[in-house]
This record gives sequence, C-alpha cells and structure tokens, in this order.
Amino acid sequence: QTVLLSQEAQAKAGLSTGELSYARQFVRRESIGVRRGRGSMSRSSQASRDGIHASDDGHSKQDAQYLYKLKGGQIDKAILEAYHAATVLDRKWYKAWHQLALRHFLETQRYQIEHGHITEDMAVNHVVPAVHGFFRAIQLSKSDTTLQDTLRLLTAWFDYCEFESVAQAVRDGYNSVSIRTWLQVIPQILARIHIKAESTRRLVQQLLVEVGKSHPHAIMFSLYVAARSEHVERSLAAKDVLAKLHDMYPQLVEETELVSRELIRITLPFPEMWTKSIYTLASKYNGGHGISEIARELQSHYKRLYNPETLREYQFVQEFGKDLSVAYESLLQYYNARNPVPGSYNPDVDLITIQSFKPDVEVHRTAQLPRQMCIQGSDGNEYTFLLKGRDDLRLDERVMQLFGLINSLLSKDSETARRSLAIERFPVVPLSSNSGLIGFYSNSNSLNDIVTENRKAVNQPNRLELNLALQFTPNWVKLTTMQKVESFEYALSNTPGNDLQRAMWYKSSSAEVWLEHRTNYTRSLAVMSIAGYILGLGDRHPSNILIHKRTGKVVHIDLGDCFEITWHREQFPEKVPFRLTRMLIKPMEVCSTDGIFKHTANHTMRVLRANRESLMAVLEAFVYDPLVSWAYLQETDNSAGTNYTKQYRTLSQDGQPDKHASKRHSSSSTGGLESSTKQSISNNDYYFADTKGWNTGNPKAHAIVKRIHDKLVGTDFSNEQLDVSEQIEKLIRQATASENLAVLYSGWVPFW
Repeated sequence: QTVLLSQEAQAKAGLSTGELSYARQFVRRESIGVRRGRGSMSRSSQASRDGIHASDDGHSKQDAQYLYKLKGGQIDKAILEAYHAATVLDRKWYKAWHQLALRHFLETQRYQIEHGHITEDMAVNHVVPAVHGFFRAIQLSKSDTTLQDTLRLLTAWFDYCEFESVAQAVRDGYNSVSIRTWLQVIPQILARIHIKAESTRRLVQQLLVEVGKSHPHAIMFSLYVAARSEHVERSLAAKDVLAKLHDMYPQLVEETELVSRELIRITLPFPEMWTKSIYTLASKYNGGHGISEIARELQSHYKRLYNPETLREYQFVQEFGKDLSVAYESLLQYYNARNPVPGSYNPDVDLITIQSFKPDVEVHRTAQLPRQMCIQGSDGNEYTFLLKGRDDLRLDERVMQLFGLINSLLSKDSETARRSLAIERFPVVPLSSNSGLIGFYSNSNSLNDIVTENRKAVNQPNRLELNLALQFTPNWVKLTTMQKVESFEYALSNTPGNDLQRAMWYKSSSAEVWLEHRTNYTRSLAVMSIAGYILGLGDRHPSNILIHKRTGKVVHIDLGDCFEITWHREQFPEKVPFRLTRMLIKPMEVCSTDGIFKHTANHTMRVLRANRESLMAVLEAFVYDPLVSWAYLQETDNSAGTNYTKQYRTLSQDGQPDKHASKRHSSSSTGGLESSTKQSISNNDYYFADTKGWNTGNPKAHAIVKRIHDKLVGTDFSNEQLDVSEQIEKLIRQATASENLAVLYSGWVPFW
C-alpha cells in the first residue's frame, strides 16, 4: 500500500523511478520472507499492533501479531519513510500528508498505551511531525475532510502540550490554516480553555478571541456556558475571552448575556429548583451518601438565596408562572437584536437574528418540565425550542456533531445519496452545564403517543400486553430469564401489535402517500439504527422515538446514553444494539426486515466502515473530551441500578411509561426514566479540573475506542471479521431476539 502511494506520487510529480528507490527499498527489504500472498504489510502491522483484526488478505490475527513482534520496528520505519517520500515528491498532495501525520499519531498512541507515558524523544520524533502533518493536511484538504484532521491535531496538541517542542509546533502552524477551520471544533477547544499548561492556555484563549473576532455569533453562547462553570479557572478563562470580545462587540456580548441569563432563569425557578434538589438529596441520603457531599451540592442553591436577582425570587412560595413572567419582562423588551437564532449560524449564508420572543411559554408536564418557547426570526419565520433544565446538553451537542459527519459521508456515496439517506438533526445549544435549548421537531409524535392514541380510539387498554404477561406469570420480577421469555412470547402471540402500522395507513391521504411514508420510515429507521449502534446509543424507549407526520421519517431524541452505558448497568442491562421491536417492524409490511430495512442498513454500514478513519477521529475526540469525561461511568453504575429498580416497581403497577409521556418533542425529558448519566455530569463539574486525567492512556477510554473500532471493521461479535451483510444479519437477530427483549425494564416497553 505504501509503495503504491509513493508510485502514485511519482506519477503525479512526473519523476523517475530512481528517485523513489530510497523509500521503496525499506518496504521491500522488510517484506521479503514475511509477506504471504498479496496482503498489505502496513495493514497487518497496524492490526497486530492494535490487537484488532487481521489483514485483508486472510492472514490470521496470530500471524499478524507474530509478524509485528518479529519485524515491527523496521516495518514502521519503512512505512514512515515511504509516506515521507510521498510528501517530498508532491508537496501539495493531501493524502500523503494526512497518512504521514496519522501514522506518527498512531505510533504515539501505541507507545503511550504500552508504557503509560511518552518521552521527549517520542514527542520530537512523532508528535511534532504529526502536528506538522495535520496542519499541512488541513491546508490542502477539501472542506469535507477537514474535521478528522483538526480533531486529531487537537488531541495531539492537548495530550502532549507539556512538551515545549509540541507547543512550539502548534504555535508555528497556528496561522497557516483558515480561521474557519476552528468553527467546527469549538466545543472541543472550549473544553480545554482552562488547561494547566500556561503557554497552551494562552494560545487557546488567543485562538478563541481570533475566532470570536471573525465569527462572534458562532461562539458567544458557548463562551457563556464556560463562564458559568463552577470550576473557577474555567470560568475565569472564559470571562477573560468575553471581556476581550466585549471591546469589539459590546452590544452583542451584552445581548447574549441577557438572553442566556433569562432563559436559564426560566428553566429552573426557585420553587422547582429546591423541590427537585430536596427530593434528589433525600434519596442520596437514604442511599448512604454522606452529609458533606449533600451540603456541597446545596451550596450553590444557598448562594442564590443570599443574592436574589428579582423581586419574585424573594417570594419563594409563589407559583412557577410568576417566575416565568419576571424573566420575560426582560425578553419581551428584546427586539431587533444582533444575536442569531440559536443553532442557526452558518458563515456561508445570511445571518438570521432574533427579532423577538413570543410572550407565551408552555410547560410540559413531564419529568424534567421542559418549557416550549418560540422565537421570531429576522427572516419572518418562527423557531420553536424546548428550554430544558437539569439536563447537560453538551453530550447531545457532540452527538449532533457526529451525525453531521455521517450525513456528509452518506451524501457523497452514490447509492446512499440516491436514496437521500440521512439522519434527522435539530439544533442543540447548551446555556450552562445543566440547561440549554433544543430545536423543537414540529409535526411529529412519539411512538408512545401514537400507540396510546390508537388504543384509545379502539377501546384497548394501554397495558394490554403486560396484562396478558402478568396473567400468565404474575410474579414477573422473580422469574428466570427463560420464564420471562415464555411469558413475553405468550403476550406477543395473543396481541396484534399493529398500532403503528394502522396509524400510518389511516393517516395517509392516499396509497401513494402511504407508500412514500412507509419507505421514508423504513430507511430513516435503518440509518439511525446503524448510527446508534456505532455510537452505543441506549435507552430507546417509545417516548424517545419520534415519527414525522408529513414524511414518516424517524427522529431520535435524548441522546445522552452513549457508548453502551446501558449495557453495563447492574440491573436491567440492555442487550439489544438498537430498538427493532415488532411495533417498528410491522409497518415494513410483507418483506419485514428483509426488504428496504436490511438493504438500507447494509449501505449505511458499508459507508461507515469505508470511512471509519473519519468516524474514529470524531468518536475518539468525543471519548477523550474532558467535558464529556467518561470517568463518571464508575459513579453512575450503582445509582443507575437504584433508579431502574425504583422505576421498574412504578411501571409494573401501571404497565406503561410515565402517563405524562410527551406530546411532540417534549418526550426528550426521558419519558419516565431519568438519565443518571447526564445528571452525573452536570452535577459534577469539578470532575473536569484535570483535563489530562482521561486520555489515550486510560484503560476504560481505550476499551471504548477499541469497541467502536471493532464495530467499524466487523469484529464486534468475534475475532473473525464479518462482511457487512453478515454483520447486519447478526445485529438484526440480536435486536429481535426474545431473550434480549424479555429482560428489559418495563419502561422500555419491549412488547411494543
């Protein structure tokens, strides 16, 4: 592979074969006697080094491991020499610079995983060339290839910034790329705004000021999220950047502060804040948590009591609406502002600013009590949002970043583009560590609402299947797995489970419309199922899945449970890769999952596997991001089990999700199951003090990254690599197996 790369460079540069000999001789010398067949040495060495899979020519994993153990150092040197030769022969070739940088980057990660640290020599010989190579690749790349290189550049920079050689390499390349390069990675940059290395911290702040100078609307809300952090250094760093931007754009900065402050006030009025906190902390106390921990969590609430900002905050016992009206006294005076509509900024189109706020706010009676509000845009359109408190939306923001990349990849493949395959996305704008705005997906209903409405129309109980299961075996909680499977299948065999199928048929104005809706539904369900599987997305209960009324497309919300966290809970762990219950299968009609669904899933997985390098760059940045630090996994395992036990008892009595399960998009509040994941993050901002604590050397982080890689190469079920069709077949069987569905907690509603 590397020889061919150099040959391609030779052809592009019009040079003679002799000028490549010094690079090619390394590869030949180390290949003779150890290569078999036509396999790629670079692939087999990389595979053995990572312990992931064998090369594409059929070498066994053991062969590859032995080969690398025998000749690994020389092979790596030969590969680097060949890539370097390609960059010398064609200085403007993106692929060569990208591969050279990536090889140095992977070598650094391998060394750190093996030794737990890197040396100054490793920094000079591998990290610095990686940084230089990524800068060159970014300069030469097209817009659709910039993200992966930028994210890996940031990882190399932030993980090894204590080495002056690395910091200097970043300073040297900083001005060589367009300022727009950094727009797509603002969340990752802001996550390190308070990094300990002083020179790097200054450069990060300088970079944010430069971005803010050219694109102030792109970072203003995000800066205020950091400025409100409970971590003192992080807050001060963000305020310092805001102060500099205030000198340039005083009105814009003040307007952003006003809007974000008042929106946060609306999300959590005093009565609601204290009621929720007392309830949560009482549960913690009963669970054995110490008084000191509880007092620490209450400290921020007491600070607000000492410094009330409005008259109504003195009147603690007043109803929520009065608190809302106070905040809106400020917002209603906010006309013709310079702030963009949240989530709408695009440097390539005209700016859509906030014209005004609508005076009415609807409070949805779900677990998190989200507020539905409307903004009038300068383009004449109305933009509806859900304003959520007690929820860390920074995770959802990162997931939307990933979905944007997946959509870009699908749009560039002829087969997937022809079918218009894409993930339905919506704006996510964090306002603080525990509140934010989510774009309201209008003209849609949750699966829970559709089934409930259909059963009400035909006089069927909502808990029909559960009633039958409990009649068959009343003591459900004490049953063994096989007994649950028997009871589960008995309930399914005695109920039609066609509620969604009937609703789609009856709500279509004609057979043509129904066929279009069915096709859109099946394709969008397949795309999101595969994307969710790669991400490890869990908690897909009926209130977290929306279906658009006019198109039939499926939309997933509440995206906080990632990287298979729900698979590892102590009680009621999930065992399905995605939701594919009979209620979702029935609308696919006669072919079931063997028709459009499987065909679309195959194409989607094929594209993702072919572009796994780009996806891994984003997902690695996700995993190693200190503001989405997965160290909290250890903290939530036990509490998650408690929440599930309590939730199961509640749901076993009425047999359905929260009776106030959402209408429209408000179901994103969790539909009866609180996300302990998000709560843990938002309540523990102090975890993020050490941005170096969760990096490539962390075993759990490495395990997560390896698991994602296994999915993207087809070794997720065994060491033997599966092709795309075999992988999809196994995933469908796993998602529909009764033994996996029957053991889920009842709020997931596996009967549907």
